Amino acid sequence: MRNKSGPDGDEPRDEVPANADEHGDRGEPPESEGYEEHGEHLEHEVEHEVEHEVTSLRRLFAERRLSIATMDRPLRVATAGAVASVLATVLLLALRDVGSSSVYLGRSQGAVTQIGQPLFIAVLVLISLGFGYLYTAVSLTSLWIATPAAVVMTFGIGVYTGALGGIVGGLDIFDIVPAWVRWTDRAILVVLVLLCIGARALDHSRKQEPRTRIVLVVGFAALIGAYLAIFRIGIPTLGGLNLYGATIDAILSTLVFAMWPILQVAAVDFGEWGQLTGERLTHAVARGRAQALWVAGVVAALAMAAYGYFRMQDGFGAFSRSTLFEAVRGISLLALAICLIALVFYGLRLERRRWKTGISFAALVGATALTGVILPNIVASITGAFSNLRPAEVATEKGEYAPGADVLTQKASSGPTAFSFQVPRGWIVHNNGKSVQANNYDGKGGYERVAVLVLPVADLPTIEQGFAVTPVEDASFDGWQGTKFTGKDETEGYVWSRPVGNPNASGTYAVYEAVQGSTFKLEPATPLFKAVLTSFRGDGAAPAPLPPPEKESETPEALDNHRLALNVGFGVGLTLVILLIGLAVWRRWRPQWIAAGLVVGVVSLFTLLYNGTGIGTYLFGESPHLPHLSEYGVLFGAGILGLATVLVLRARDEHGTPMGRLVIAGVVGIEGALAALELMMWLYGKALSAARISVWAAIILLVAVVWDVTMSGESMTNHGTSHLPRATRVLGFFGYTILLAGTVLFYTSEKVISTGHAAESFFEPEDITRNALFRVAFPVLLLAFFIRLARAHGSTVPAPDAPEPRTPVGAAVGSANADSIDSADSTLAEGAR
Repeated sequence: MRNKSGPDGDEPRDEVPANADEHGDRGEPPESEGYEEHGEHLEHEVEHEVEHEVTSLRRLFAERRLSIATMDRPLRVATAGAVASVLATVLLLALRDVGSSSVYLGRSQGAVTQIGQPLFIAVLVLISLGFGYLYTAVSLTSLWIATPAAVVMTFGIGVYTGALGGIVGGLDIFDIVPAWVRWTDRAILVVLVLLCIGARALDHSRKQEPRTRIVLVVGFAALIGAYLAIFRIGIPTLGGLNLYGATIDAILSTLVFAMWPILQVAAVDFGEWGQLTGERLTHAVARGRAQALWVAGVVAALAMAAYGYFRMQDGFGAFSRSTLFEAVRGISLLALAICLIALVFYGLRLERRRWKTGISFAALVGATALTGVILPNIVASITGAFSNLRPAEVATEKGEYAPGADVLTQKASSGPTAFSFQVPRGWIVHNNGKSVQANNYDGKGGYERVAVLVLPVADLPTIEQGFAVTPVEDASFDGWQGTKFTGKDETEGYVWSRPVGNPNASGTYAVYEAVQGSTFKLEPATPLFKAVLTSFRGDGAAPAPLPPPEKESETPEALDNHRLALNVGFGVGLTLVILLIGLAVWRRWRPQWIAAGLVVGVVSLFTLLYNGTGIGTYLFGESPHLPHLSEYGVLFGAGILGLATVLVLRARDEHGTPMGRLVIAGVVGIEGALAALELMMWLYGKALSAARISVWAAIILLVAVVWDVTMSGESMTNHGTSHLPRATRVLGFFGYTILLAGTVLFYTSEKVISTGHAAESFFEPEDITRNALFRVAFPVLLLAFFIRLARAHGSTVPAPDAPEPRTPVGAAVGSANADSIDSADSTLAEGAR
C-alpha cells in the first residue's frame, strides 16, 4: 500500500499501514500481538465496524482517483480540456444525424461510406488535440524516450498522407497536390519532431518534474491541425473523388491497434471493482467473525453456481444431458486451468518471489498488446491473410455493378427524353445538359471513355458514321443493339443504340464506349461498359439505385481455427521462454516481468480452453471432439469450486486462520468479479444488439473511459519518475483518451451512401472490451489472486533474492489479523488499478 503522492508525485508511498482508515486512527497492530489478541481488539470496537467499512471504500476511492488537488494549474487546465472533449463527443454522438453535407470516406466493410461534414470537422479537431497532448507528453520525457516516440508518431502521420513519398508501400498521395503543399506539410512534420525533442532540452531543471506548458499543447495541436488543413486545401477532387476523407480513415484505422490493449485492460477494471465490492460487502456482513465469514463465502459461491446452472439449462432443461455435460465440463476445465496455474506458480517457486505489488498497469498493457495485437498480426502474416488483399471489383462478368461498387449517377436531358446512368467515382465528367462524357485517364495518354447522348431518330450505321468508327462485328446486350469497332490511334470499343420508349417523345439514345493505350484493354473493360448500360435509365424514368453493400464475407471456420491455434501456440511458447529466461537469470528479473509473462500464458491458456472444439476440429477433423469452456460453464464451475474451497477450510477448521481468511476473501472476490463481468457482458450485449448499436454502445464505452481516467491516480497519473514524469503520464493518458473519443465518433458516424443507414463499423471498441471480459479479465484476476497469496507467503518467508527481512505490505500480507479481508491490497489494488 502506498500513500497518495504529493504535488510532484515522486515521494515514496509506503508509510501508512494498509489497514489504516483515511484518518489514520487504526494502524496495523504490533507483530507481537497474536490473532486472538487482535480479535479481542476488534470485539471491543465492533460498533465501529460498519463506519470503518464505509471509510475503507472511501479511502480506496481516494487512493485511486485522479488527484486534481496535487496538480499545478496547467495540468488542471489540461484535465478540463480532456474531460470537455469526451463530454463533447457524447453530445455529438447524440446529434450525429445533424447536417446534410457529407465527406466521402471510400469503401469500408464492403460498402461505400460517408460522414457528415460537421462531425468530420469535429473528428479532425479531436485528432489534432489528442496528438497535441501526446506530443507534449513526449516532449517532457527524457531525450532517449522523446526522440524515438516523436519519430514514430510523425512517421505514422506522414506515411498515410503521402508525405514520405514512395518510401513505404508506394504511398505517394502528395504527387497529386501542388508543390507548395508538399513542402509546407513536410516542413511541418520536421518542426514537430524538432520541437518535441527541443522542448525537453529547453527545460533547465531535470531533477524535478517539469511543469506542463499549455502553450506546447496548443502549439502541437495547431501544427497538426495546420498540416491536415493544408493537405485538404491541396488535394484535388476529380470526378467526385476526393481522397482526403479516405486518408483520415487510413490514419485512424491504424491508430485503433494502439488502442486495443487499453480497451482490453478496461475489462480487467470491471472485474476488479466487482471483486472489491464483494470483499467489502462480505466484511460489512462478517464484521470480523470467522463463522459469518465462511457462511458469506458459501452464500456467494452457491449464488454464482445457481446462476451459472440456470443460464446453462435455458432452453435445454435443468437435467438434460446437454446441461449436465456442460456443467461437468465447466467444472473440469476450470479446475484443470487452476491446477495448471498453481503448478507453474508453485512448481517454479514463484510464491517465494518478492512481489511488492500485484500485476502492474504496464504489465497488463504489454501482455494484452502481445496477445491482442502483435501475435494476431504475426499469425495473419503466416496464414497469408495480408497477401490476399486486393481492390474490390467494380463490375461483374454478367455486366452489372458489383455489390458495394463506388459509382456516381450522371443525369442529362429533361422531360420524356431525360436519361441517367452510373460511372465509377473518380472518372472526370463533362455534362452540357444534353450529353455526358466520362473519362478515366491513366496519366500516360491512355483512357477509358463513355459518352451518352440523345439524338433524333437514327439507325445504327448513321450513328457509327457520326462517331467515325469502323465496325468489326455486331453485338447486342440488355435491349441495346450495337457494334464492336476499332479506330485510329489503337482505339477500340462499342457503339450502342436504343430508341426512346416514351410515347410523348421520339429519338434515339446513343452510347459510345472506348479504350485507348496499353493500360486499358477492351476485354477487361467490357464488364464495366456493360454495367454502364445496365444502369442506364431513359424515357424520363428515375435513376437506378446505387449498388447495395456487399454481404460481409465470413472467414472460413478452418482458417479462423488455424489462426487461433497459432496465436495460442505463440502465446504459450513465448511464456515458457520468458519463464525459462527468468529462471536462468533469477535475481535480475523483476517480478513484473514475470507477471507479464504469466499474463500472456494464462490468457493463451483460457483462449485455448474457450476455443477447444474449433481448434480440435481443425487439427484432428470431426473426431475427436475436444471439449471447450463456455461462459456459463465458468460461472457454474467457479461457484462449485469456490464452495468446495470454503467447505474444505471449514472442515479443517482453518477458516479462522489468517491464510484461511485470505482464501475465503479471494473466493468471495472472484465471485464478485464474475458477477461484475457478467453484468458488463449483459450491458454490452444489449447495446450491441440495439437498432442503432453505435450510439449506446459508444456512450457506454466513453463512460468507461471517463471512469478509467478518474481511477488512474494510483496506477499512473498521481506519481512519476525522472524518465516518465507525472506531466507525461497525465498528458499521455489524456491524449489517448481524446484520440479514442475522436475515433469512436468517426466510426460510429459512418453511413452507407447507397442506403443512408449506419455502416458496419470497422472499429467496434465496445466489442473489444466485451470479448476481453472472460478471455482476458477473468484469467488475469485469477492469476492476481495467486500473486496475492504469494505476497502473503512472502511477508513471513524471506524471498530468495532478498534475504534481508522486510516490512509486511498491507494487512493481507502482514501479520495475522482479522482485518485481512478488509485490506485495500486486493487482487490488483497495488498493480493494475
